Amino acid sequence: MKERQPAKKKGSGIKKILFRCILIGFGIYAAYSFVTYQYELAQKQRELEEVKQQVAEMKIENAELQRLLEQKDSTDYLEKLAREKLGYGYENEIFYVDISGN
Repeated sequence: MKERQPAKKKGSGIKKILFRCILIGFGIYAAYSFVTYQYELAQKQRELEEVKQQVAEMKIENAELQRLLEQKDSTDYLEKLAREKLGYGYENEIFYVDISGN
C-alpha cells in the first residue's frame, strides 16, 4: 500500500517567490545606496582638500599682512611705499621706466 504524501500548499511556492523578489529588491537598493554614498564621500573629500588649500593660502597671506603691519612704522617700509606708490626718489636719482609692458 502506498503512503500518502502530504499535499503541497499552492501558497508556499508563491511565498518563496515573493520573498526572493523582496530580497533581490533590497539587495539592489543596498548596492545603489552604497555606490551613491561612496560618490558623495569622494566629492566631500575633494571639497575638504580644496578648503584646506584655501586655509593654507590664507595663512600665508595673513602672515604677510602681519609682517607688513609690524613693519608699518619703520623707515624702510615708508621709503618703499614712497618709491612704489608715490614715485618718490632720492636727489640725483635716475628712474628707468619699462615701457614694454612686461
